Amino acid sequence: MSVSDWFAEALRHHQAGALDAAEPLYRRVLDAEPRHADALHLLGVLNHQRNNNSQAIDLIDRAVELAPDVADYRANQGIVLQRLGRLKDAEAAQRHALECDPTHVGAHFNLGLVLAALDRLAEAAAHYAEAARLSPDLADAHLNLGAALQGTGRAEEALAAHARAADLLPGDPRPWTNRAVSLQQLGRKSEAADALHRAATLGGGIADPTALSALAAALHSAGRMEDAAERYADALRLNPRDAFSLNGLGLCLKALGQLDDAAACFDAATAIQPDHADALDNLGSIRNAQGRHAEAETLHRDAIRHRPDFAGAWNNLGNARHAAGRTSDAWRAWHVAMTLDPTLPETHTNLGNALRGAERFAEAGKSQRRAIRLAPLEAPARNNLGHLRQGRHDHGGAADCYRSALALEPAYGEAWSNLGLARQRLGDGTGAERCYDRALTLRPDLSLSHFNKGLLRLEAGDLDHGWPGYAWRFGSGQVGQGRQPRAQAWRGEDLTGRRLMIWGEQGVGDTILFSALCPELAGRAVSTILEVDRRLVPLFARSFPTLRVRADALDAQGREAMAIPDYDRHVPMGSLPRVLRRRLADFPPRSSWLVPDAGLVERWRERLAALGRDLRIGIGWRSQMMTAERSVAYLPLDAWAPLFALPGVQWVVLQYGEVEEEVRQAEQRFCIQLHRWDDLDRKDDFDGVAALIAGLDLVISPAMSVGELAGALGTPVWRFGTRDWTQLGAGVRPWYPSMRLFQPRPGEPLSATMADMACALKSLRPAAENPTTSRLSTASRYATPSPSPLPGGERVSAEGERLAAQAVALHRQGRLPDAEALHRKAVAASPTHPAAWTNGGLTLLRLGRVEAAIQWQRRAVSLNPTFPEALSNLGVALQAGGFPAEAATLHRRVVRLRPLLAEGWGNLAAALLAARRFAEAETACIRAAVLAPSLAGMLITAGGASKGQGRFAEAVRQCRRALRIAPASAKGWSNLGMALAGLGLWNDALHAHRRATALAPDLPEVLVNHGHGLLMRGERRPARDWTERCLRLTPGRADARMNRALLRLAAGDLTGGWDDYAHRFATGDAAPRRFTIPEWRGEPLAGRRILVWGEQGLGDEIMFGTALPDLLRRSGRLIVECDPRLTGLFARALPGAEVRAPMADPRDADCHAPMGNIAARLRPALRHFPSTAPLFTADPRLAAEWRSRLEALAPGLRVGICWRSSRMTADRAGTYSRIDQWGPVLAVPGVTFVSLQYDGHEAEREDALHCFGTVLHHWPDLDQRRDLEGVAALISGLDLVISAPTAVGELAAALGIPVWRIAGAGDWSALGTAVRPWFPSMALTGHAGDHGVTLGAVAQRLQRLADVLP
Repeated sequence: MSVSDWFAEALRHHQAGALDAAEPLYRRVLDAEPRHADALHLLGVLNHQRNNNSQAIDLIDRAVELAPDVADYRANQGIVLQRLGRLKDAEAAQRHALECDPTHVGAHFNLGLVLAALDRLAEAAAHYAEAARLSPDLADAHLNLGAALQGTGRAEEALAAHARAADLLPGDPRPWTNRAVSLQQLGRKSEAADALHRAATLGGGIADPTALSALAAALHSAGRMEDAAERYADALRLNPRDAFSLNGLGLCLKALGQLDDAAACFDAATAIQPDHADALDNLGSIRNAQGRHAEAETLHRDAIRHRPDFAGAWNNLGNARHAAGRTSDAWRAWHVAMTLDPTLPETHTNLGNALRGAERFAEAGKSQRRAIRLAPLEAPARNNLGHLRQGRHDHGGAADCYRSALALEPAYGEAWSNLGLARQRLGDGTGAERCYDRALTLRPDLSLSHFNKGLLRLEAGDLDHGWPGYAWRFGSGQVGQGRQPRAQAWRGEDLTGRRLMIWGEQGVGDTILFSALCPELAGRAVSTILEVDRRLVPLFARSFPTLRVRADALDAQGREAMAIPDYDRHVPMGSLPRVLRRRLADFPPRSSWLVPDAGLVERWRERLAALGRDLRIGIGWRSQMMTAERSVAYLPLDAWAPLFALPGVQWVVLQYGEVEEEVRQAEQRFCIQLHRWDDLDRKDDFDGVAALIAGLDLVISPAMSVGELAGALGTPVWRFGTRDWTQLGAGVRPWYPSMRLFQPRPGEPLSATMADMACALKSLRPAAENPTTSRLSTASRYATPSPSPLPGGERVSAEGERLAAQAVALHRQGRLPDAEALHRKAVAASPTHPAAWTNGGLTLLRLGRVEAAIQWQRRAVSLNPTFPEALSNLGVALQAGGFPAEAATLHRRVVRLRPLLAEGWGNLAAALLAARRFAEAETACIRAAVLAPSLAGMLITAGGASKGQGRFAEAVRQCRRALRIAPASAKGWSNLGMALAGLGLWNDALHAHRRATALAPDLPEVLVNHGHGLLMRGERRPARDWTERCLRLTPGRADARMNRALLRLAAGDLTGGWDDYAHRFATGDAAPRRFTIPEWRGEPLAGRRILVWGEQGLGDEIMFGTALPDLLRRSGRLIVECDPRLTGLFARALPGAEVRAPMADPRDADCHAPMGNIAARLRPALRHFPSTAPLFTADPRLAAEWRSRLEALAPGLRVGICWRSSRMTADRAGTYSRIDQWGPVLAVPGVTFVSLQYDGHEAEREDALHCFGTVLHHWPDLDQRRDLEGVAALISGLDLVISAPTAVGELAAALGIPVWRIAGAGDWSALGTAVRPWFPSMALTGHAGDHGVTLGAVAQRLQRLADVLP
């Protein structure tokens, strides 16, 4: 054949798509004629089609050099350059193509693509238009022309292009999606919605990430956040590196209140595109909302660095600075934002809020009104103006502003909350509560609404509902920040064997008020510590001898100063009443609880006696923290005339702060003497003030600490002011038996109380009032058989109605087989009656016939798709059948139909919990709790959601609360057992499991949890008994099979164990992957290429990876996809294999297998574990560097230690030790210790140095979490590693370094032996649950080793 024949044959194959056949022919042509331009060009195109663009551009460039005037060469050159990211070069190539041929359609179109990528949309539109003119049927030209015109703001023109694209692409949703965006921009929202519906109906864009992201953006723009989030998620499933969709999804999640998930999206977007200014700015806003102000400021600065004219980022930078207390710096940032964009309403709003905080009300009002003029249809500015008026006590005007905001945005939770407060201030408590409820329906996590509603309920005397609302106080922004001690919070559980720390909160007055409750906890715990303001320590220490009283353990920045706390639980004082003051009868009748210093009391009595026999009355008149908003609660001394006019009174100043000028003016005006002593510091010397007050006859004060102190000392107190929540619905303050209240009558000013007190003072005859309270309890159920009308108005036959009613009655009597028979007759008589089908489905479900129940429920839903009961019952049946995701979808439909149905939210939460979507389940529980706080099933589910997120103490609290409501709930006891296990309270956990199994001995969920608890406790025989019992009832239950897998493997039964271990993916213990290539089932691999992928955690990949050298020898063609941090180590371990990070849907292998399956197939018995050389070797260069660094340390043994995992779960709790328990090990002489802990542990290293004088060497330039090459090099230079069960020990053992692993009771990976066969250099020692004994033994063994070595 001739060269021309070869070329023709190559072209024929190429055009037919047979690239493998075409390539050698092109190369044969080029071997014969190296300057054959067409062959060079087409071989370049072929390489481009294979995504080998580097080689493609070399070939096409050579073709262009030989024939520079061929338009096709230039056009394809531009396409490849664009794919390589060389956009400027691509633009030049396409323009050269057009110089060669101005009518080249492809060059115009591809030049448009390049210009669009360069954000030069107007030029792109011109070239798309020319391509469409030259080729009127080129659909993509019209499609992209519409998008470009849309991007330049020419939405009306874009509509014509969208229409033509829709005509040419009749089954494609993209033109309709683009049309929706244009219509949205034009404000034609109804038409936009129609276009979106058409796009969704077509559904052809489901596999197109660009179309999906465009649809998501349109939905986002239309305010349909949940729909937009789903579409963004769909786009990301197809293209996980789409920064645009990640940012959009983050914004949607933020709007939906899912801040952590939103932050993860923004973080991912910036990881992919570090200069993504919008994502950086958005992440900064999230961090600011989470209270991480310094981090937020850094992120906003990064956004500005990438885009200096980004007005929104400057605005948000101001917000972060303001939140961090640097308002002067914030103003500068806001002014820059206004200079860049004077029309940005958010900046004016934020500036106005800051001005309001500074009480510059006039300027604040101007800023807020300016924001309203700029955005008259935006609700937040009107809400903020209302907040401003509220601060000026114009509650009616504030309410009007909030109503106008809600008229614009009816779902504005904050505005409903603020309207509630305004109505509360106006005396409309009922209306206020309705507003709070509305706010919480919209925003279940709105702390301020929970808090305000809690205060409202407390004010009304409803303690049951009031104290839970009060628990939201720290998040409300009204009482300052709470502390974050390094221990679990106490929620009222048993304190036997525990050490409790109680801490004062808010102001000194609040600490005094709540302190009465503290001694009641002294006998419940091993020790009870009380941390309070240092000024109160002497007084409290004397008053509470059973408590250990000390000053707050906080540093200068307000952070916890105690790295290793001497307590196990902590509680703020304000949380004690929820446990100890559940009703007014719980308040003891004692007159006082604080004890002044006897010597000081005697000294002050002598001083006061010198004043004569008149009444001695102490006075305070205002708080030290005065604001315009708080000023109405106080009266200046000028208003005290009625009292100061009374004869026979000696007035004693108790007011603290700079008051001397006020006092002198009052003395001159009223011709009285106000006694004060220069040697008494009334602000800081509480012991002295308490002794003075003890000698007085009476104290008069508003709401301030002086009055609280007097009441706690038992001195009579008259408190003037308006009614507040601390009265708890009574006419007195039950905290203080010695306190009398003087409050203005409706319509009177506060000053009227002065005349009332003057009148009362003449007789000193206080009136007594008897507080009363009532308690309301509610109960609800999930789903019960219920009737429903037929759709379309169709009537049910009388016979069908009669049979259905009888069937429901039999169901309720528990006669389920009889009920089933009547249900069948009912649906036969009325086959289109949805209620009969759904009620029959419930009966079938109760009979355990899940599949039949699902069929009946589906029939009910098909007859009436908007029947909430049927949807809910179908969801319950599907969940029982193991389909939680579909169940959750149905329950979401239910709550959309009936958003105020607590059971609907509870069922949704249960389905989400079963699907392991813990955060979403928790959110649904919150919605249910708002609607029905006493719903036991919801509380059980909430406990499961908290447990799933590692918040075990909270889970225990929720389960215990559920069990108070439903003490016979087997699921409640079972979940309590799992939560207690997470706290390491194994005896309590097993007791709860025993209660659960006694209540429901045949409920699989209860049985599997009991078995799992026993397994984790190391009680394998009973664990196996419960697991086998569960499997007899439900043979296919994955979590039970997984429990049995661990039990079998731990006992050395590898055959049965590996068989059960295959169920790990079904339980969620391991995340599965989906492939288009088949899974390897153990068949011969000769001539086949296998892809093996890592699973679970780093440690599992290393452990299972020890079997890969054997697989490599068997197959010879091996691809390994592992954690990116391990690729270098595995590549050196497996020469000839391809090692890489995981790819989306890889297809370059014949089959695939997870690493755990490889281990199961290649290690079927202990004899198959070879004693081979170490799996890994460190990088030689890095290893040499680290040897050099380690040699610089002190001589002797070099031992690396790792004492805990960074990821704690219920199964792992109790397995790990604390650094303060390592004293015996760290005290061994002649040993240099290196920290291999891979998370933030600076405080623990400092503790080791402080407590034991031992340096744990650590190098800040080594990222021990991410740089595993560096960590491996460091470990290779050590003599020994001592580690808890973490990836650190696995890595060290895989490197052949001696490892002492502190083994847990349930460590199945020992496979029934006293060693771990995976790692010949690893030894097991002790039991992790007994850390003291284990570490003592480790210390002795280490001492012997140190003594032996030179």
